[in-house]
Amino acid sequence: MPPSVVIEIKGILGVCLTRKGGSISWKNFEWLLEESEANKNESVTPRAAISVRHPLRRLVSAYRDKYLGGLPIDVYNDTYRKKIDAKEPWYKATFSFEQFINHVLWTHELKLPDIHWLPIFNTCHPCFYHYDYVIHLETVKEDVRDLLSLTHIQDPDKYPFPTRPDTSLRKAPVLTPPTMPTFHHM
Repeated sequence: MPPSVVIEIKGILGVCLTRKGGSISWKNFEWLLEESEANKNESVTPRAAISVRHPLRRLVSAYRDKYLGGLPIDVYNDTYRKKIDAKEPWYKATFSFEQFINHVLWTHELKLPDIHWLPIFNTCHPCFYHYDYVIHLETVKEDVRDLLSLTHIQDPDKYPFPTRPDTSLRKAPVLTPPTMPTFHHM
């Protein structure tokens, strides 16, 4: 599975996405626009965009979606076990957010990146590609409406961006001071 996904809505928009950066909502939005009359407008100017999310929100989302509540991490078992020469699988392991961040740091040090928390500069390569727009997941509804207006789509409010409730900051996990310096240098 590639670290980023580029969705292309024919004649309207190409967006580079990262995992835990709203990629499911973007896929739903792509289907909405593909089925609409919007992409049949000849006067539409195609745009390239990158969709970003605050890095800590992405990590909180990855932790909650992938590991919180004892969800098994055995999906990642084989790669990590081979790298560290572990004999026993890790079934139904659970850990705190800080332990998860230490796991992220550990995988970074071992050069075992996970697509759910790779930095955006490793996925969409913003230093190498020209993007017309940066769309922030935190303000995606407004950003997409403005972008659709700029592409001359009539009545952009007809195409609301589908979002899920953002729980990434509700009861946000806390990192202790010893973890923060290492995390900032990642």
